[in-house]
Order: sequence, then C-alpha cells, then structure tokens
Amino acid sequence: MERDQASKFINDLLRLMVARGGSDLFLTADFPPAIKVDGRVTKVSPQALTSQHTVSLARSIMNDKQAAEFERTKECNFAISPGGIGRFRVNAFIQQGHVGLVLRTIPQELPTVDG
Repeated sequence: MERDQASKFINDLLRLMVARGGSDLFLTADFPPAIKVDGRVTKVSPQALTSQHTVSLARSIMNDKQAAEFERTKECNFAISPGGIGRFRVNAFIQQGHVGLVLRTIPQELPTVDG
C-alpha cells in the first residue's frame, strides 16, 4: 500500500468514526479495522488487515522524527489533525510482533466540570 493510499484509507476510517460518533479506531494486523461507539467495538470491514497494511498505515501518518522514535522504542504517541475531519491522539505500538494503532478522538469542545 502506497503512502497516499494508506493516508486516504486512514482518513476515510476517521471520517466514518466521526460520523458514527465513535471514540476510538483500532488497526491491528490479522483483524479488520474496528471502531468503538458507545463502549462497543464493531468491525467496519470484513477484510482483515495484513501486517504490511498496518506498517504502511502507521508510517503514512508519522513524520520522520516519529518514525525514527517508533523504530527505536517500538512505540510512539502523537496527534494528527487531518483537514476537515478532526483531531486525534495516536498510539502506535508493536504487539505480538505486529504493528498496531489506536486513534482516539480529541473532542473539539472540552467537557466542563458542570457536565
């Protein structure tokens, strides 16, 4: 998967998550992409991601500094703000020898103490 293709794929998944009011997007090798909505995790595709897919997806949203840190420590936390979609906190990690990603929505308006 080329970088532009991987970036478009992630952005499409993020748009879907935002449209469904989801909080988290899970990208893990050997599993289909999944989103968490109201505490329930649901697959958004019948097709499982391959290990190479998750590597390409992770690299497509990292800058060179983040990619270097990830290579060195096997983990990286950062934020992305794809135009017109929203802001997301990203945790990239290695789990059982495969790259995984969790992208969490950062609310536009922070909740207040009053609720």
